[in-house]
Amino acid sequence: MHLVWSLSQLQHGTTFSFDCWGRPLVDAPAPYTLAGGYRFVLSGLKGDQQFLKKTLCIDQSWVSDNICWYCEVSVRLEPLDRRYSTQIMDVGRHTVTRNLMRSDADFVQMARKSAWILVPGISLSRVWPDILHVIDLTLAPEAAASALLELTESQLPWSGTSQQSRLSAAYADYIAMCKNVGVRARAPPFQLDAIKANSQRFPTFAQKHLSGAESVVLVRWLADVCAREAVRCQTQHANLRAAVFLALASYRAVLSDADFYLTELELRSLEYWNDMYQDSLNCVDLSIICFSTACRLSIMLRTCGLDLLLQVWLQRPFATKRCSGRCDLSVISWR
Repeated sequence: MHLVWSLSQLQHGTTFSFDCWGRPLVDAPAPYTLAGGYRFVLSGLKGDQQFLKKTLCIDQSWVSDNICWYCEVSVRLEPLDRRYSTQIMDVGRHTVTRNLMRSDADFVQMARKSAWILVPGISLSRVWPDILHVIDLTLAPEAAASALLELTESQLPWSGTSQQSRLSAAYADYIAMCKNVGVRARAPPFQLDAIKANSQRFPTFAQKHLSGAESVVLVRWLADVCAREAVRCQTQHANLRAAVFLALASYRAVLSDADFYLTELELRSLEYWNDMYQDSLNCVDLSIICFSTACRLSIMLRTCGLDLLLQVWLQRPFATKRCSGRCDLSVISWR
């Protein structure tokens, strides 16, 4: 409340003669101009889901039936909403789920217990998820853990007498790439028991063991590994697995290179890579690439054929290099 009161004064440009509870300030000086006449303008409120949920006093979270505060999607669909059940994971500007988007009036009602509602300019469009937590520390490590378990089941691409020894060889390759790109790697060695510790739900890497920078390198490295495996195996599954990491890495690269506000071209590019990621993931066997998003919304996942995926992937304007269904990392220029 005190922070909101202070920001409100900066927005008005002058001090208030009352406190954050509306009570008159005793012996307060006359209102005076702040910051030399400059005004504070609210740009947005950004953070991970736990921070935003606590700050805005919102009940919706990933473990709720209503999992999103931007729309009215629920994991328990009412009978009249069954028509959305196979399209919840659709992305793009014309998906039917956009008919379920919440209004600013809905947002005010949801966050009515939060003092931030009193800040002029606050709205649902000003609440921003933190990309670090959404992609680098959630989607990426969970998909990476599942892929590593699958890649180390056989003698290729790493050899060894056991799956653990092959995981150790994979870890050595990963650390080498971290050094090549100048990222300090503090992630502990890949351990089979640690990755599968919660195998009753899904394989993953603990956030405390993986920083954001390490996660970015992990996805780039796996995109390279999976692309080579796709060329070697010549299977639909290998192509889709490589596309998952190629899309994740490309999506992150666009955001890393973007300015504070995204351009129209960047928005369309993000939409394209998001399409590829969703289409690829939804086609991959969920018993192999199975992270919490898929577990939570498995009843809503839609499927599409490989032909449709490749048509979308290779014919969209952002596919800068066409290929014959093989994941080719030359379409991306890493930084």
